[in-house]
Amino acid sequence: MAATQTATSPAATTAPAAPVKLSTTWGPKLQALGAGNQFGSCTDSASSPTCVAAMTDSLTTLTGVLRGIAAANATSEYQQTVTDINGLVKVATAYETAGCATDPSADANGACFKDAMAIEVGAARVNLDMAMDEHSAGAS
Repeated sequence: MAATQTATSPAATTAPAAPVKLSTTWGPKLQALGAGNQFGSCTDSASSPTCVAAMTDSLTTLTGVLRGIAAANATSEYQQTVTDINGLVKVATAYETAGCATDPSADANGACFKDAMAIEVGAARVNLDMAMDEHSAGAS
């Protein structure tokens, strides 16, 4: 009888994998982008070096989140997070393509300001996306 195990015996089953929870690592980094002197740096000038630096920091962190999700093989668990980050990367590309960075005449361009603000506040939205994705996946 010991040699015959059924599919329901304890030896034949494995425990389900624990849900991935990347917000423990990335949440504080995303929150830090909205704290301190950098947040709001684009409200006066979308072309200022301070604004460009803040957006660069945000995009560096956001692409780090994407790499973390990929490394954890958790793209399906973080669908909204990935979608929003990819959208922000497209906005950053539009900002760069339009020549917004360090060009004071770009401040008069409503699209440059809109793009800068979207990137600046995007990290907060991504932080919320991560929490909702984790809740949906059962990791909260």
